[in-house]
Amino acid sequence: MKMKRIILVVLFTIILITQVFYSWNKIACQASPEAFEGSGPVLQSRMVVHSSQAAFAKKKVILPGYQYASDKIEYPVPENSVAFGTFGPVAWTNLYWTTRDYQSPLKEGYALFWNEVFQIRYTPFLDENYFRINNTYPQIIQNFTVPSSYDNFEVKYVWLVVRVYSGSVKLHAEIWNYGMISFGISTESVAVTGPYDWWITLRMMSPRILKAGEVYRLEVHWETGSSLDVKIMPDSKDADDNAQGNARFYNTISGNMEDITGKMLVGVLTHPASNTYSTSFTPWSKALPLKNYRLYLHGRNIPRSGILMRVNSLTFGAAETPEVRLALPFDELAFWTTIRGSASFSGGMVEISSDLMSVEQSRTSYDDNHPPPFFRPFALLSVFTDNAGKPWGEWEIGGETWKAYVEDFHGNLHALPADRVEQREFGLKVTYPLYFHPPASPSYGFLNFTASFNCSVEVSRPGPEFYSNYSVSPFSDASWNISNLNLSFTAPPYSSVTIKIGPVPSDWAIRGASVTPGPGGGTPLISIVNSDIMISGILMGASNTYSGRAEIHVKAENYLETPAAYIRFRWMSVSTPILLVNDTIRIEARAASTIPSFPPGVISIKAVGPTGVLLDQSLNQLDQNGVSTGDLHLNRAGRYLVSTTYKSSDGLRVGATRASFDVLNVSVATDRKVVPLSSPTVNIELAPSNVSLISSAKFALTSPNGSTKTVMFNQVGDKFVRELSFPQTDPSVIGNWSIAASVLLLNGIERQLPLIGFLVSDDVPPVISNITQLPREATFMEEVNITCTVTDKGTGVRSVWVAYSSGAAGGNVTAKPVGPNTYSAIIPRQPPFTTVSYRVHAIDNSGNISTSETLTYNVAIPIWLSTILILVSIIIIILIAWLYRKRRRIPPPPPPPPPPPPETPPPSPETSPSPAT
Repeated sequence: MKMKRIILVVLFTIILITQVFYSWNKIACQASPEAFEGSGPVLQSRMVVHSSQAAFAKKKVILPGYQYASDKIEYPVPENSVAFGTFGPVAWTNLYWTTRDYQSPLKEGYALFWNEVFQIRYTPFLDENYFRINNTYPQIIQNFTVPSSYDNFEVKYVWLVVRVYSGSVKLHAEIWNYGMISFGISTESVAVTGPYDWWITLRMMSPRILKAGEVYRLEVHWETGSSLDVKIMPDSKDADDNAQGNARFYNTISGNMEDITGKMLVGVLTHPASNTYSTSFTPWSKALPLKNYRLYLHGRNIPRSGILMRVNSLTFGAAETPEVRLALPFDELAFWTTIRGSASFSGGMVEISSDLMSVEQSRTSYDDNHPPPFFRPFALLSVFTDNAGKPWGEWEIGGETWKAYVEDFHGNLHALPADRVEQREFGLKVTYPLYFHPPASPSYGFLNFTASFNCSVEVSRPGPEFYSNYSVSPFSDASWNISNLNLSFTAPPYSSVTIKIGPVPSDWAIRGASVTPGPGGGTPLISIVNSDIMISGILMGASNTYSGRAEIHVKAENYLETPAAYIRFRWMSVSTPILLVNDTIRIEARAASTIPSFPPGVISIKAVGPTGVLLDQSLNQLDQNGVSTGDLHLNRAGRYLVSTTYKSSDGLRVGATRASFDVLNVSVATDRKVVPLSSPTVNIELAPSNVSLISSAKFALTSPNGSTKTVMFNQVGDKFVRELSFPQTDPSVIGNWSIAASVLLLNGIERQLPLIGFLVSDDVPPVISNITQLPREATFMEEVNITCTVTDKGTGVRSVWVAYSSGAAGGNVTAKPVGPNTYSAIIPRQPPFTTVSYRVHAIDNSGNISTSETLTYNVAIPIWLSTILILVSIIIIILIAWLYRKRRRIPPPPPPPPPPPPETPPPSPETSPSPAT
């Protein structure tokens, strides 16, 4: 006893520790997806006490136009019992078997192809005219806005109406947006040969996504050739008019954009869409030899194209649709095509697809022999369907065959061969009505048919109840336990009793069972037939009472782990397990079987992220669309774990699964916002929170002049970096640059990141060199010409001038360009014998100033004037000397002086004669 207690304590401790550590990574959701367990419904049973085999055969003549025939199988019902009928293989005659539900009218068409259309301007009921573009008017522009209903519209083709009178014209179109950074995408160039007047379509070089509320412009560009007329229409606005203002054209003579007053450009943008129509037929036991199939279609404005049909993923056959070109753009034409093929079919999936996506919608040239495949952009091809969602068409089974229906007690018709049909009760009789329907319109006299059915009729009474419970976990099958531990009933002695429990899903399989033998011994057999668990071979022996127990273990599908089931994370229109911070997503889930079917039920979703529980919600699945949560905003990077459980409305189908998604925080930055031209390098860094989820990174680098190139990042450790260098000799690098970075995630999805930018600024002053002075020796009679070379690496030289000074005087003179990078300035005449100092100054268009060293020159007089002055000086000297010598000679005696006047002053010393030697 003591040892048992010790063992129990040790086991309890181990279990406790296991639970503690296990719970760290577990996400609880409903009953926890690691072990989703619960009770299922209480299953009713019936005890088969009598059965027999019967046959039904009917021969009849169907006259032309006969639409309906009804006959019945009747079987007496013993009192206090219920009768069930099961039909065997059907014998067919050679008539059409149609896929239509003849008791439901035409419902609608399922689109195989259509052009999703954004009409910039198109009103076919207004008068239209043309505007000619050529080398004088090579460009026409129309602004337009995008309403909210067309948000994220993907433009793949631009449609225009053009006319060429003769010769050939080449043109293309462009779609531009407005904003600080203007971004445009061009179409392919197309040549149109006249005479020609038709819609043409121009393929975008890459798809253009239009955002709601933004303004765009559609541009049509003439390239070469003769004149081209582009259709325009009067400015009569309507509810669908997305144009803004008048159309404008470029006039090369005036160089201006000019309005075409009161006119708007006719333009349509399209995005071709394609779907494969598929429908599922309930499986039956007898395979039918299918031959050709007549398919009813309707369409508008489509070229001759192909239809492909697949039956259970195998190609059945192909057919062609006729060319549909109608007078009005929205007219539709109904027609049929025969798909030639052969297959053995016992239910399953039928797929019908068109090849219109592969048909070239735009050519590089158009002429009378090569018109567009769609003569206007409003194209549609669809399949007629009925209220049951089946295609409006006819199979050919070995020639021509009728089809039989059996009506159940709800009044629903079941196409035969049928596995089981419940009866309609009338007193002590049950009736199994058969309904026969002819094909669309028999075109010949009368038709004979024979329908033959083998049927087994069983009479039963209600049996005991059975209890169910289930367990299912991710990545494993579901386990069901069906039991009645106190099973008891009465039956006639020596009879063999069969208990049918159900209905249960057809994908259940017996994994093990234990049933108490009857009083007569033997071993009961347990199996699942159709949709019932059958316990057969309970032998009563001499006793009429049974007392025992029944326990049946069933293996079933995990309805969240089947191929048709999913749990996915949708960002915009993309499903991806890798997302970015600030994304808004939805979590979508669907439960399904492998048939596939999508039984209604409740799907519970719980998501746990770095900050705790992000979502814990239960949603009702109604059909194949599954469930979808509301918008979830992701504001934290890290891994998010999602667990999901499912339980059907009937309680017999369950599922559990788990998934995860990663949220990345990716930032892009530059090491400087302003890049000086003197040091023209900038480093771009892209830093993800988890670099292992990124395959590569790149960015679109847009220069100040609008040109764009793609640059790849280099991965360095846990970051992506790239250094950009700009040539100092290229002035076009100066200005605002933008960087549109993107990352390629491991799942192959490319994500765009917010724009960043930087400015390359000119901080390099001009360079002044080769200063020359003419003349080298200046005189006061000469101006001095100062010549220099001025270069600038950046925005270019704005102005050059010379500042000079001469003593107290001075001034500035502007230098004028006299050649490439060569400037000249004139310093005016200066007084002689002065020294002139001067410096050259230069300023570029960014305001950077350079000043040269101080240079000087002396102002002299001319040589000829110096020579004259010297000669004059010599002559003056000679004269002075001669006069001087002449004055030294003895003068003759002076004449007697006149009598002195009274009081004559004495002679001055300068005039007194020299004393004699």
